[in-house]
Amino acid sequence: MTYWGATGITKTGSTATTPSRSNKAAGQNITVSGVVNDNFVSDIGYVTDENGAIVLNIGTGDNYYISVRHDADSYYTEAEKTISNNIKFNVNVTSQTTNNWTVNITAKSNIPNDIIGGRLLFILPHNIEINATYVADGIWWAEYTFDNYGNYQISASYIGHDNVSISNATVSIIKANSTISLDVPVLEYGNSVRLAVNTTGALGITAEIYDGQILAVMGNVIILPDDLKAGPHALIITALPDADHIGIKKTVPIYIEKAKTQLAASAVTATYNVNSELVISLTDGQGRQLKGAVVSVDLNGVKNYTTDSDGLIALSTQGLIPNVYTVNIAFEGNDYYGRSNATTTVTILKDGTNLVAEAVTTTYNVNRDLVISLTDSQGRPLNGVSVSVNINGNKAYATDKNGQIKINVANLVPKTYTAKMTFNGNSKYEASSASVKVTVKKANAKMVAKKKTFKSKVKTKKYTITLKNNVGKAIKNAKITIKIKNKTYREKTNANGKAVFKIKKLTKKGTFKAKVKFAGNTYYNAVTKTVKIQIK
Repeated sequence: MTYWGATGITKTGSTATTPSRSNKAAGQNITVSGVVNDNFVSDIGYVTDENGAIVLNIGTGDNYYISVRHDADSYYTEAEKTISNNIKFNVNVTSQTTNNWTVNITAKSNIPNDIIGGRLLFILPHNIEINATYVADGIWWAEYTFDNYGNYQISASYIGHDNVSISNATVSIIKANSTISLDVPVLEYGNSVRLAVNTTGALGITAEIYDGQILAVMGNVIILPDDLKAGPHALIITALPDADHIGIKKTVPIYIEKAKTQLAASAVTATYNVNSELVISLTDGQGRQLKGAVVSVDLNGVKNYTTDSDGLIALSTQGLIPNVYTVNIAFEGNDYYGRSNATTTVTILKDGTNLVAEAVTTTYNVNRDLVISLTDSQGRPLNGVSVSVNINGNKAYATDKNGQIKINVANLVPKTYTAKMTFNGNSKYEASSASVKVTVKKANAKMVAKKKTFKSKVKTKKYTITLKNNVGKAIKNAKITIKIKNKTYREKTNANGKAVFKIKKLTKKGTFKAKVKFAGNTYYNAVTKTVKIQIK
């Protein structure tokens, strides 16, 4: 095969040209393929100039192996020329690691297979040889199925060119890692949760928390206990591999949120000083009562309380002054439970009162008390409160420790009174009132009038009586009369209760009856006494 008017291609200096002839094949298509400095040149087209030449930019120190080709056309036959300079061919088998027993063994070569047209063999252990297939750009490959895991040394042999350097490789077939995956939902303290774990290449799993707590596993389901402390945890899952996989551990961060809590307290309406309770309940999101939790309660002042075994706090309202109280309740949370708040009201009403007294009947000058008692609705005495009593005049009194007021009525003017009692109420107690009869009777006076003997010759005969009250004290200014022989004498008692009568014109000897009389007054009943007056 030759070019028309040319016998081949020569290279002078840095160019390769067709020799000059009288008939120059200008304008012909030339295709160049090969390797230049280990880089592939693939079917690059050129057109001959007026001298029938093409110019290739190849330096004098370059390594190359190229084919210059002219394909047949209507005027010229085909022609081809291969030229080289210091070219070194190599085949580099590719090392690889895979999990598959069936492996695509590959090699990279700088041999232009479309020029040289050689054949590559892969050489496996035990002198097994397999033909490689050329792909493009120096890539060769062949598929081979190994019978076990391990490291296999792979070499090659190129048939069709002697000056070829071979680089060996290792094909490592290893077991694949098993895989672990799972979706972690929102976790909350106090809830037992089942986590479904997806695995490949595993016969089962084990699970633990970073602190060494072993978790229960059913199949591929991890059961998280309900007592994991709120906060971050590291869940360590270990895959138990099958024969074709390697077991792995996977650390999954999980976060246990504090359990939600709820405070509840119903409004309370109670009466002052009557025992009633404000009941506060603390529960978690599942409605379970929380015991031993510290709850702050602002009821007429802030104070902390601890829930009992039923998760309750019962606060007595006894002693609260009547008012409407807004109660602010707060649980600040702890390591396991979140905070919560509640508000309610406590209404304390004034307590009712009872004002009572028994009717009194007494005698003037005889010590007797009108006893008034003031109690609350439970019958408890009210000490130190003011009660107004209107009996022969209005006056305020303070109750004693027994809730009583005692008023001595001995010195009241004898008659029947209606005693009106009023408690006007205060910040704690409702008002109350009552009335009762007080009867004071006249006292009986005691008259001392004794028989008396006078001498007839005495012109003025003095006769003395004594008038005392029912307690033995003299009654002064009392009007006393004495009647003798149809004559009446009148006198008043002095400060000593004595009345001295001066009897005149009584000279006849004999014994006379004298009638001494106290007609009574506002305070005392009348007294009459008959005595003998003897004249000698």
